[in-house]
Amino acid sequence: MRDLLRNSLMLALLAVCSAGSAETSQDVFTAKREALYQVRVLDKASGDRSSLGSGFAVSEHIVATNYHVISSYVTSPERVRVELVDNQQATHNVEIIAVDVVNDLALLRSSAALPQYLQLARQEPTQGTVIYALGNPFDLGMSVTQGIYNGIREHSLPPRIHYSGPVNSGMSGGPSVNAAGEVVGINVATANNSVGFLVPVAQLAALLQQDWRSAMGKPEFAKLMAAQLLELQSTYMSQLTRNDWQAEEFGGALVPGQLAPFVTCWGRSEEPDKTGVTIISRGCSNGQQVQVKNSLTTAFVEYEFSYLSTSVLSQVRLFNFAAARFRGARPGNRAGSADVSNFECAEDHVQTGLPELDPGRARVFFCTRAYLKLEGLYDAFFVSFSVDQEDRVLFSHFTLAGFSRDNTLEFLDRFLRSLRWPSS
Repeated sequence: MRDLLRNSLMLALLAVCSAGSAETSQDVFTAKREALYQVRVLDKASGDRSSLGSGFAVSEHIVATNYHVISSYVTSPERVRVELVDNQQATHNVEIIAVDVVNDLALLRSSAALPQYLQLARQEPTQGTVIYALGNPFDLGMSVTQGIYNGIREHSLPPRIHYSGPVNSGMSGGPSVNAAGEVVGINVATANNSVGFLVPVAQLAALLQQDWRSAMGKPEFAKLMAAQLLELQSTYMSQLTRNDWQAEEFGGALVPGQLAPFVTCWGRSEEPDKTGVTIISRGCSNGQQVQVKNSLTTAFVEYEFSYLSTSVLSQVRLFNFAAARFRGARPGNRAGSADVSNFECAEDHVQTGLPELDPGRARVFFCTRAYLKLEGLYDAFFVSFSVDQEDRVLFSHFTLAGFSRDNTLEFLDRFLRSLRWPSS
């Protein structure tokens, strides 16, 4: 009887909490819906929609959204145009006045006065606070989802808030707000139906404070985005090179491990099959690229190793096996022919490791390509095979996307010196 009473009380409490949450969600949506907009990017030639997202007014004439929602207009304004659709289905012409490609933010300006705008929260919510994501999912109309604020994801670069709640396609660029209707983050991405990510509102506040009037127009936007990406890669590089790279045992070789807090490493192994080769693999990356446009992603760090050993194959057959297995290696980011130059490559046999610690020899392929419209940025692609051991091969690879030439060469030098065999 006591258990029955306790269960009944718990069910009643859950029902009250659920009803209260639904009421709060509806209250927030009703109070703020006039500040919400669907952002449409329209193809000029066909008149059809090429991308959809959400946005919200932050002042009488300014609407915030994600950069990736309107990226095609920034990179190809001659092909598309942007418009806002309000809660009455009226359309508003806008111009892009500011972008932050790193934090995935953009500001749009409407010539007509907007009836309502949202306030930015001045204080970060405490972890576990209920917040509400607003937007237009799947072009179904404006809606609200409820979730939990879990703080800024540890070591994320650029910073992202972990939101336990749905952020569906089309909600990108919409606001996530607290119970008072103040913006705490901007919807940006989802991992699945219950894990979403938000841009912290501090990044939007910083963009609003910048002198964006001097950066309007396509050429100026490209220059501004290049500067933003160069600053990001400088941050990456300072963390990657802050300390000496510590060698870790990897199969029968020594390789660098996790080089920075924003890098995550994964490993796996394959037992010998009919080939007679045992393979141990490790891959490390930052896992969070910046999208400049659909055909170009950047700000990416990736390095990988595979250790191959055998007791049955000759040195030549082992090397041929390794070369065939990894012949299809490619850079880890997307880039189209209109975005980057052709790769310029060099191939050589070089010394690896440190001269004082029994250096090794490797066959190395190193390629770089320049960004055509983002001056000062390069992609680098590196592959090497050790050639100095009879029964084992160390395959190594790295991709740096969106780095300066000097930082690329510094990383290459450190990488080569970090690959070695244990001292005999």
